[in-house]
Amino acid sequence: MKTKLFSYLAPEQLEAFEVTARVGSFSAAARTLGKAQSTISGLINNLEIDTGLELFDRSRREPHLTEHGQSLLAEVRAVMNAFNRLDAKTRSLVAGVEDSITLAVDEAAISRGQLHTTLAAFSEAFQTVSLHLLLAPENDPAMLIREGRADLGLMLAGDDYPEQFQFKGIGTTYFEAVVGAQHPLAQLAEVSANNLRDHLHLRIAGRGREGTASSDFSHRAWYVDSHSQLIDMVRNGLGWAAAPSHLVAPHLADGSLVKLPTSYQLTPFPHGVDLIWPQSRTLGHASRWLIDTLAKQVSGKR
Repeated sequence: MKTKLFSYLAPEQLEAFEVTARVGSFSAAARTLGKAQSTISGLINNLEIDTGLELFDRSRREPHLTEHGQSLLAEVRAVMNAFNRLDAKTRSLVAGVEDSITLAVDEAAISRGQLHTTLAAFSEAFQTVSLHLLLAPENDPAMLIREGRADLGLMLAGDDYPEQFQFKGIGTTYFEAVVGAQHPLAQLAEVSANNLRDHLHLRIAGRGREGTASSDFSHRAWYVDSHSQLIDMVRNGLGWAAAPSHLVAPHLADGSLVKLPTSYQLTPFPHGVDLIWPQSRTLGHASRWLIDTLAKQVSGKR
């Protein structure tokens, strides 16, 4: 025997049923939906005929869900949510909004507050777009875009980009030389470049880097691909590092890190920040929104 499919159920019927169950009466549902009460009653009557189930008990002043109605309510709400998502997705595609975006971010280029503010606004503005956030230090955003694994990159400015890249300079970030509070370097009133040579230099190295560059400041260097891991290692006294000001600020405030009073660099060292994307990519509405909003966040220009 062939299974009966409920393909005849109309969205308007389900909506009338769900709203009536939620607001408690046919008249209130009619006001909520901007329809005549007779229309609401008719839609629900037809739904009961189509399903073969009595969904509301009408023996009292106001209708109450029957056991069958209670049982179907959650399923109806799930179907309505699916209808709404389908409608939103269709509208987005017609408007040129991407289905998904992969964003590769170097944490050195933007504070977490700026990034989270941008992502919260993106979630509200583009509810149908799936976002994949990749944390990628150094030149890894460019590597991921070149390999087709990311659509947009936010990174420290490079000296040059291949012809297949588009880029936009959007601001500046600053680096501080820091060390754990108990490290020998923290006890010095002034730190010269020579003072650093005999102490382990902790550095960021992206996964795309071929080999590791030697340190200009120290005879020994270790490399890590995570800013948070690097800072934890510095806090625990393993060595010193130059790290983004916005990432070390909380640890300077709680005393677990101290700023090195270097004689060779009297102010935080600046780095440019760029947004990059492949020249071959046609930017959709969501990508353009991300580029504009991230640029405003990092540059401070609203």
